[in-house]
Amino acid sequence: MNRVFLAIIIVISLTVGIGISKYLLQTDSSIHSKQQNSSNTDPRKAIKLNNIEQNMVLEEMRGFLNSTQKIVAALAADDMAAVVAAAKQSGRASQEQMPAETRDKLPKGFKKLGFDTHTKFDQLAMDAD
Repeated sequence: MNRVFLAIIIVISLTVGIGISKYLLQTDSSIHSKQQNSSNTDPRKAIKLNNIEQNMVLEEMRGFLNSTQKIVAALAADDMAAVVAAAKQSGRASQEQMPAETRDKLPKGFKKLGFDTHTKFDQLAMDAD
C-alpha cells in the first residue's frame, strides 16, 4: 500500500509539472504581445522554437501524459510490473531523443523541470519494482 501511495503522489506531481510546462510553452503571439505591453512583471519567457522543435517538445509532454495514464491504470489493476514499464518509457533514457540544438534553445528552468520529471519517472520505476 505504501508503494501505491507513493506512486499516486508522484503521478500527481508529474501531472502538475506537465501542466506547468505546457503553460510555459505557449507561443501564441497575442499573449506575448499583451505581456510586452503590460506594465506588470511577468517572469515567464517565450520559447522560440520552429514547428518541428515545438512538436518534439509537445510530443515529449504527451509521452509524460501517456505514461501517467498507463501508471494510473496499472495501479488500479494492482499490476506493478506494468507500472515499472510505463514509468521507464518516460525515464531519463527517453531524453536522448531530443536533439541537442533543440535542448539548447530551452530556458534553464524549463530544462530543469524536464530533467526532474524524467528523473521522477525513473524513481517511480525503481520504487514500483
